[in-house]
Amino acid sequence: MRIDRRRKLPATVLLHALDYASDNILEMFYDKVVYKLGKEGWVTDFVPEQRRGTKPIYDLVDAKTGKVAVEAGSKISPRKAKLLAEEGLKELLVGDEELV
Repeated sequence: MRIDRRRKLPATVLLHALDYASDNILEMFYDKVVYKLGKEGWVTDFVPEQRRGTKPIYDLVDAKTGKVAVEAGSKISPRKAKLLAEEGLKELLVGDEELV
């Protein structure tokens, strides 16, 4: 941002001046990804909007059934993400390597 055509300042400086905390600023601009420790390993919610257009490095495994929903390296199109959600894919099993 620029004020009075002077040097640039980060927008976070303005938001801090308006009494926003750092956590509130992060919540405004970024989505949270929550990981839970289950019996089989780490589990996270399947959000089709976050996964569409990506190519996962690891297999996406359904936490409920244990079956591979999407193989590693294959692109997740918007249509495929929608179909997975309609088929009942709600949670993914995540390996330790993916967390790092």
